[in-house]
Amino acid sequence: MKQYKLIKKYPNSPKLGTIASTDKDENIDYFNFTNGWIPKSGYLSYQEIENYPEYWEEVITLNPKIKVGVRIKFLKSFDWSNIGDVVTISHIYKEHQKNTFWIEYKRIDNSMGGFRFEGNGYYLDNDFELVDKEYEILSLLHSNGEIHSSNTHLNKNHFKRCLDAFNAGSTTWSIYSIKRLSDGEVFTIGDKVKCIHQAHLDEVSTIESISVKDTRCFISGMNMEYFQKINKVLTTEDGVDIFINDEVWYIKKNLKSTVYKKIVKTKRWNIKDWLYFSTKEAAEEYILMNKPVFSLEEIYSILYAGNIELIKKQFLNKTKDKLQKI
Repeated sequence: MKQYKLIKKYPNSPKLGTIASTDKDENIDYFNFTNGWIPKSGYLSYQEIENYPEYWEEVITLNPKIKVGVRIKFLKSFDWSNIGDVVTISHIYKEHQKNTFWIEYKRIDNSMGGFRFEGNGYYLDNDFELVDKEYEILSLLHSNGEIHSSNTHLNKNHFKRCLDAFNAGSTTWSIYSIKRLSDGEVFTIGDKVKCIHQAHLDEVSTIESISVKDTRCFISGMNMEYFQKINKVLTTEDGVDIFINDEVWYIKKNLKSTVYKKIVKTKRWNIKDWLYFSTKEAAEEYILMNKPVFSLEEIYSILYAGNIELIKKQFLNKTKDKLQKI
């Protein structure tokens, strides 16, 4: 669409400020006018308008899809951008004297850039494509501690109503888990993640909050694109999730009293022959409570002691003594 505004009157011209617009199809060579004005000749050609900038000034209108906060992917190179770059529009300025727009944007690494567009903004459709939101909310946390998702209620409309309330700004709800659509990775409150942003490269942290703004998602205040999820390597016998670079203690499944320690450096672990624990104390407690060290005769002699507390004490003391001799 092209538009022109009358800025100076001439004989038989419409009122000042009249807008002439058209889609300029190959078979259509005339304009429509605001205020219902119709030229005496029935129409004005492009030449009659475009060749007289003294009277008709082109109206530059930006594509309505281009808004602050929208993410776009470049289909051609601009001043500081390459084909395929994805950026978020941060400011839009109309440069009146030059009849152009200056569009400022922020890259994934938070650096700024921009490009100048001359001519009618509708043609930007050939230069970029809109990037849909980068996330899908999978579950919400209610202020009472309950977690709600599409799978937690028989009524499928329930979670939609929860999402509607969240999107409307309700403080009753917060995001509990979210999917990154670019690779399908799911992030949940409490997950461990590694940062790939240069300023915090390889820093490991626990997700404390998840928030969204326009098409973007933020994890603990940083864009979701800056994080890699760290999946657990294993879960110990005492119920603790272990990740790469965590410390782990382990023993033979035959419960020999030797307790070993190592730093987790690989995702491949031998769970067939070994038992793993989060602390040395947990491993020793497991041996103490599970390794068979008494004969029936010894058990009978202790049981005849009668007093239950005394029995427990004798069992523990004798077990410790036996384990030290093994």
